[in-house]
Amino acid sequence: MKMSNMQMPYTIWSPSLILFLSIALSSDFLKASGGSDTFPLHRPLADLREAALQSVGRDGPRYPDVGILNTVRKSRAVHSSSSSAARVQNADSDDCSGGYAILSMANYDVMEALMPLLLESLYGIELPGTSDTGPNNLARHALVVGVTSKAVQSCIRLRRRYKHACLDDFLSGMYEGDNRYPDFRFLAYGLAKFKYIVNVLSTGTSILYVDADVVFRRNPFPSLLASTVDIAVATAPPPCGTLPTEPDWSILDNHEYTEPSSAVPHVASGPQQQVKNVRRMLQHSDEAGSQGYAPGITFFRNTPGVMRCAYALELDMCNPAFKDPNATVFEQEHFAAFMPLCSEALGLQLEELPATKYITTCGADFSHELWRGNDSPVVAVHISGRLESSLLDRQKIMEGLVGVKASALIYAAANHVDPRGSSPSALGRKPESKAPAAVSDAKLDQLAEAVSETVAMDWVCGQLRRESVQDCSLWKQTSCRMERCWRRRYSSSSCAVPAVAFGAKRLFGSRTIMTNTEAAAVEAVVSSASIPEPPNPLLANVSFPKYDEVKPEHVVPGVRQLLSELHAEIDKLESEVVPTWSGLVEPLEKIGDRHQRVWGIVSHFKGVKDSPELRAAVEEVQPENVKLSLRLSQSRPLYSAFKALREGPQWSQLTPAQQRIADNELRDFVLGGVALEGEAKERFNAIQQELTQLATKFSNNVLDATKSFKKLLTDPADVAGLPATSLGLAAQQAAREGHEGATPENGPWLITLDFPSYFPVMTHAKNRALREELYRAYISRASSGDSDNGPIIERILELRAEKARLLGYDNFAELSMASKMASLDKAESLLEELRSASHAAAEKDKQEVQEFATSQGFEGQLEWWDVSYWAERLRESKYNISDEELRPYFALPNVLEGLFKLANRLFDVEVVPADGEAPVWHPDVQFFKVLKAGQPKAYFYLDPYSRPAEKRGGAWMAEVVGQSRLLAPPGSAVRLPVAHMVCNQMEPVGGKPSLMTFREVETLFHEFGHALQHMLTEVTDGLASGIRNIEWDAVELPSQFMENWAYDRATLYSFAKHFETAAALPRVDLLIPGVRVAREPLPEELYSRLKAAKNYRSGTMMLRQLHFSCVDLELHARFKPGQGKSVYDVDQEVAARTLVMKPLLEDRFLCSFSHIFAGGYSAGYYSYKWAEVLSADAFNAFEEAGLDNEAAVRDTGARFRDTVLALGGSVAPAEVFVRFRGREPSTRPLLQHNGLLAVAAA
Repeated sequence: MKMSNMQMPYTIWSPSLILFLSIALSSDFLKASGGSDTFPLHRPLADLREAALQSVGRDGPRYPDVGILNTVRKSRAVHSSSSSAARVQNADSDDCSGGYAILSMANYDVMEALMPLLLESLYGIELPGTSDTGPNNLARHALVVGVTSKAVQSCIRLRRRYKHACLDDFLSGMYEGDNRYPDFRFLAYGLAKFKYIVNVLSTGTSILYVDADVVFRRNPFPSLLASTVDIAVATAPPPCGTLPTEPDWSILDNHEYTEPSSAVPHVASGPQQQVKNVRRMLQHSDEAGSQGYAPGITFFRNTPGVMRCAYALELDMCNPAFKDPNATVFEQEHFAAFMPLCSEALGLQLEELPATKYITTCGADFSHELWRGNDSPVVAVHISGRLESSLLDRQKIMEGLVGVKASALIYAAANHVDPRGSSPSALGRKPESKAPAAVSDAKLDQLAEAVSETVAMDWVCGQLRRESVQDCSLWKQTSCRMERCWRRRYSSSSCAVPAVAFGAKRLFGSRTIMTNTEAAAVEAVVSSASIPEPPNPLLANVSFPKYDEVKPEHVVPGVRQLLSELHAEIDKLESEVVPTWSGLVEPLEKIGDRHQRVWGIVSHFKGVKDSPELRAAVEEVQPENVKLSLRLSQSRPLYSAFKALREGPQWSQLTPAQQRIADNELRDFVLGGVALEGEAKERFNAIQQELTQLATKFSNNVLDATKSFKKLLTDPADVAGLPATSLGLAAQQAAREGHEGATPENGPWLITLDFPSYFPVMTHAKNRALREELYRAYISRASSGDSDNGPIIERILELRAEKARLLGYDNFAELSMASKMASLDKAESLLEELRSASHAAAEKDKQEVQEFATSQGFEGQLEWWDVSYWAERLRESKYNISDEELRPYFALPNVLEGLFKLANRLFDVEVVPADGEAPVWHPDVQFFKVLKAGQPKAYFYLDPYSRPAEKRGGAWMAEVVGQSRLLAPPGSAVRLPVAHMVCNQMEPVGGKPSLMTFREVETLFHEFGHALQHMLTEVTDGLASGIRNIEWDAVELPSQFMENWAYDRATLYSFAKHFETAAALPRVDLLIPGVRVAREPLPEELYSRLKAAKNYRSGTMMLRQLHFSCVDLELHARFKPGQGKSVYDVDQEVAARTLVMKPLLEDRFLCSFSHIFAGGYSAGYYSYKWAEVLSADAFNAFEEAGLDNEAAVRDTGARFRDTVLALGGSVAPAEVFVRFRGREPSTRPLLQHNGLLAVAAA
């Protein structure tokens, strides 16, 4: 949304500015502020006034700001309170031990030119311990404020390397371009700067503010925190440093600003501006030898007195801007004039930072030798320029100090590569050995308590009425927000506001500073109200959930509040229901959507951000959540209303899509137990509750068992054969576990059962004993001890069978098929047809691998831990190709680029990055926008990398919100769909981007197919849009269809480019828009070998999936728990006919088969093969049209989009397929694509 100068994205309040405004904003000012005659908007100073108002809030600032507080808590480093215990000298001091952080700000130009160099210097300063996402360094504790939307997006791109926090302070483009000091836009900058300084201080966090043109050589915090200083500021001669005297503002009074004449937007120039600049310089010409304050590097300790001074300084800058639209205000002069007075009044210790350690160059050359020397005392250098110093001048000096170009750092951040090709120790420094020690987790939790809110409304309104401001309704919406640790400082149980006390008289022209006694009197007035709880982010009614704010502690209160409200809505609906679409279905859609949005966040976090706290919260509220679902599915009034709708006059007026929705709702009522009475109903509900709990327990056990296995290897012989990517990942994992100095070359190496770690060992490790150990551990996950899923499986199957009998079905498989395309007979018939076509080919696969292994010196029969290893060797020998050879051509950024080009080619949509437009749950998560005809059509998140400590394995797509006409936001025709895609591929390692196996490429295409069906739907009835209301055995059609395109030549060559080719070249495309660097494509010979190997061991792979499907149906259709056989016996029996190699007797793969015991595939795993028949046949339509015929491909793609993707659940899947294909599906294309057609015919 484009904002005018009179609009702002948020409003920030504080009682002290309310007090200020009640006096300063007199009725004359309020009247004048609306008139363009008084403040002509075409003049730059009028723009300045608007920027100032937006920076602090048109109606005044409010501290602390909750969004800023949350970001600060995540980013600050921690220190022990004992490190500075001796420094407390005044009554206001109390160290909350909240930690420390670095704050910097930038517009887009500065963010691109200078900020990467500042962050890189911080990146090289290592801190003790590790963070949640890797080694710890000072960049992770940086708070970077973007003052424009472009700047924020640039900040987020840099975050992929530096893991800093990005904050936004959009000033309507008021601070773009290369703004040299002094410049009128610095008022807006200064106001925003001190807004963030005060907010950071309010969290109990000490802060070092630095301009973006600063480079660090060592960690500044050990010495700063151990000192007694409260505020410390760098120095420089004027004009870069400002003397602590009252500025002579009158020198500028007789000169008018003119419109900028520069071609660069927003850069103040022209003769009148230069006169003012020069006169300001001359103001200090007689004192050129004196050192003044240069607050481009300033330290603020987290004490109430420091916060008071910082806050009052901001208001001091506001005063002339609000009173006089022609005033010229510069933060540097105000700091020098005001801060010494404030510090003296409150007994604070204000000192200058040592000039030999904190250097402000002021445009002069800086000695690199002084910087580089081992004995150099330099902590930081501020490349502060004179008027003639441009952005590029400062960039050049910083690049010389850091030793790398800013463009290389931007490229490295975007592509997950190392700009130096080595360790992150950017400047050749050793890690700081005297960094402050961390406080305990319990102490941190105490310090990070939720923000409290209060304000004394009656007192505020009384002040306003005295100034003829009669309407207090707006003011009553305000609140002061203070940390509880601040309340402890004032020994009060209510919210005290330290900032309100100081500066009231100072703001209105008086030089008399309010005493502490007067301050206490004012604070007593504004600290009497009650403290409401902050809103629960889990319940936010938004399409983009507040993933960055939701915590486990929000789950129980949030879910219970939601369930209470939904029960009340159901009560009302049941009592007033009318059997019409608007009186029945639409209210149900609203209820279901609210529930799905909230519980969807909880479920999503269980998959990607699991923790003991989250598990405990889910287990506590899950029974209550199931109870709501049971109530809805068994509501007699609602069921009766649907029957009345089905049989009444309204039925003929419904669209076919609406009729299908209603029919399926009636079916689901029956399957949900609506017809059950008495004990049968009670038993059914008890079964549902227990099944839900068992599924959660099953999933938790698999995750726990997977992450509990860790194999540390120190002998290079043990890892012989492992590719470089696997060694890099293993070393990286070892480093995270505390093995400092681990390298891919020398180890140690940590191997886990997480698939990106496990699978390379099974396919490449020469150490047979190691492969056996990992294989046995993998197939026995969650099968013993506290994590044993064996009894859980038996109980799940027993309960499912009982549930089916209660509903009148012979077995659970028949119950499951009641809502699917297939019947049990049809599903088993398809599986047998595919088994017969594949078995001989699988036998041949086994024989070929055995013969090859024997020819290479292997003795005896291959065991399960040998097959993958020797099959990969045979593949390399037969086709001269390996996954590791292909990886460099499948860098994730390139693959995404090609995938999105394919979506444009087939479906005429554009996918563009939208990082920063929505909160995310982890720094690696990316956010994208889908455009159709240039307009937003949908959005999706991508979480690509494995995180075994908190994220379950596998890959999946799920909806965040679905498309809906009913739930459209104001001014929109529909609510747009939002999805998230989750994968588990290898993370970037050793400065390289994530390099994918070809199978991982196929997986990404697969999940994107699911997302496309959700996002490209044209159905506006929310209950049938996207993936909703589609039979389960048809949902895999678009996903498996998309996998076929990974082998398509045009598609593959759109992304198969060697990542190192581009990395080694200068980023011309960063400097010259529209110019792209050529990258080495996949060699033609390699592509031919990849195609030839496409069906390698296809019979074996087909049987593997058929085995999973058959054992699933066997367990749910015929197995009877407790009657002699175990589930493992059934698995062995099914394997005898579906596999060509007998499983080990101790094989317990069922204990980790989450698809059927903790997912949605119970008696439904066959769906993969059922849908694969459909998807292969659908792709065959493109083959028949001609994959080289671009017009035919686009036409066929449009037809696929308008049927399979667009119709969602509004039409039965069988009919949708016929509309696209023109006939019923055939198994022939599937067998043909797998190279099994000739075998089947034989």
